[in-house]
Amino acid sequence: MFGTSCGYKKTDEWEKVWKEPSATIVWGTLKSARSLPLVWASYPYHPHIDRSPLSNRAPTNLELEIGRPFILDLVKIFGIKNVVAVGNKAEITLGKSGIKGPKIRHPSHGGAKLFAQGITQYIK
Repeated sequence: MFGTSCGYKKTDEWEKVWKEPSATIVWGTLKSARSLPLVWASYPYHPHIDRSPLSNRAPTNLELEIGRPFILDLVKIFGIKNVVAVGNKAEITLGKSGIKGPKIRHPSHGGAKLFAQGITQYIK
């Protein structure tokens, strides 16, 4: 399922370590939190533009449906009570799952400042 024949590589197969920009913003903002939250993407894989594995794109509706059972299982397994939707795709996925929670701006495409403000306000 995750082999090289499916396009996956182990991290030590890359020439250098690559930092995904949105994740860098998320973890940079969360480093001051009192406790670390469980962070999970609406689509738990890396959607990218064909033939450009270091690119980033929003997940399709089909990909969001693939990811939805993972979120439901995590909420159930860990007894999660508070959920925050980071961005529109997360809000859509949570809404279809019957999970309520505030929406915060996704950090991509110039949203870093609003993301940090939203998370900071929510944590307080």
